[in-house]
Formats: sequence, C-alpha cells, structure tokens
Amino acid sequence: MRNLTLSLLLGVLLIAGCDNTSKTTKPSSSAMESQSASSTEGPYLEIKAEGRIYVLGSTKLIQKNAGLKAGQAPHLPYTKTFLGLGPNGETVVLENAKKGAQLKTRLLKTFCQQHPSKQPACAM
Repeated sequence: MRNLTLSLLLGVLLIAGCDNTSKTTKPSSSAMESQSASSTEGPYLEIKAEGRIYVLGSTKLIQKNAGLKAGQAPHLPYTKTFLGLGPNGETVVLENAKKGAQLKTRLLKTFCQQHPSKQPACAM
C-alpha cells in the first residue's frame, strides 16, 4: 500500500512538473510521511523519518528512494543538515550536490516558504 502511495506521489510529482501550478500531496502514514510540491524551479519531496525531515530535489534520488519501507530514512550521498529548522524543531536534512550550492539553496528556499520559520537559515 505504501509503495503504491509513493508511486502515485512520484507520478503526481512528475506530472505536476509539466504545468506552472504548485501542488502539494500529503499521504498519511503513522511511520513515514511524504510531502511533495512542484514548482517551476524543479522537483521537491519531503520525507519524515526517524524524527528528521529529509528534503530531496533531484528526480534521480526521488525515484531511487520511492520504495522506502515505513520509517526508513532515504540514502542521500551529499547533505546539508539544519538542526531545529523543522516546524516542530526537527532536524532538516537537505539533499546537496557534490559541486555547487544551487540545489541546496533551492530546497532551503522551498522548505522555508512551506514552513515559515524565524531561524537564521530561512532569513533570505
């Protein structure tokens, strides 16, 4: 059931990337929650697991982590971690690129727009 939900979520994410509207899908699961949004800037997926919020922004890693088991954290080779940035003080782990800061900057901007915070990281 969860795999079907994540597959549907990925499908919505890919389809939503074709239009210029912002869409959010939030399937409910007690062990893991995902939230996706599409903007003109690129794909975006939040996965809540192990008391953290993981934010993915590349299509490759979103597809790779689509079949996660409930409560399992995604594997992200490069990350930037923000302690206490989540809406309830959770640690936020952003996908990062090996070189350059564009992906991290885009994900942080989108996260801060969806979860307004007075944390210095969101003061852009």
